[in-house]
Amino acid sequence: MSKAPAFQFYPGDWLSSTKITLMTPAEEGGYIHLLAHEWGEDDCGLPDDDIELAVLSRLGKAWGDGSGEKIRRCFFLKDNRLYNDRLLKEKKKQEEWRKKSSEGGIKGAKARWDKGKGMRRGGHKKVTTNPSPSDDLSSSSSSSKNNTFDPDSTEIGLARLFWKLLKERGYEAKKPNGQNWAGVFDKMIRIDKYPPERIEEVMRWVVTDIQVPKPGSTWRGWSKVVLSPGKLRDKWGELVDEMKAKQGNDGQRPAYKTCVHAECAARVPMADNYCPACRRKQ
Repeated sequence: MSKAPAFQFYPGDWLSSTKITLMTPAEEGGYIHLLAHEWGEDDCGLPDDDIELAVLSRLGKAWGDGSGEKIRRCFFLKDNRLYNDRLLKEKKKQEEWRKKSSEGGIKGAKARWDKGKGMRRGGHKKVTTNPSPSDDLSSSSSSSKNNTFDPDSTEIGLARLFWKLLKERGYEAKKPNGQNWAGVFDKMIRIDKYPPERIEEVMRWVVTDIQVPKPGSTWRGWSKVVLSPGKLRDKWGELVDEMKAKQGNDGQRPAYKTCVHAECAARVPMADNYCPACRRKQ
């Protein structure tokens, strides 16, 4: 498996980091240089050598005048190599997702080969007239159109998941065209460069963002607004910013508090002033 050419950069985490805040602009630049060099290594590590690090970071003499000590705090030492914990996690996350996607592609290819028909030039499966389950979004609504995305593709998987999450929240609407939904997810992955696992994370958060309208407002949360991949893509920046604001210090798990009303005792997001269960002010 070839190495991924890029890793995710999270501006919110970067700007909120105490270690980064204590760095000078030159030291921040040096740190980024080291992360880039580290990503290019097979083991995602750096040499434990101050002379080499001074060159790789492009800090030169400043490395030995205190800058190196600050930047080293962002790495840990193992077997005479320096590693950045966050970068290793990003590497593992990408490898797991690529492996999962690859296995799904192999499975889909085998299914098409075994079927031995319904193919068109380019390897995409044609729409068949066979009935599909009510929650299956892999086929388009019209038999005159061609399916672009295979049932086992990442894009169809995201479309199917979003529809499932919406139905679980009680959303009642006509079953959408799965191929159209998959097309939007394809643009988010291919053009916008959003990792599929990040898209899934935001989707799962969106459907749970339910808020009690404040006096003089009709706002009930993003779950009442984002009901399609198109709206998800259109509001992506706002969604990510608000999700980040409502999450805990580790940037991954939401932080909750318990409703102040003992008879309710429901979990309430830390950033909310109203309980989503009893609808009373906290």
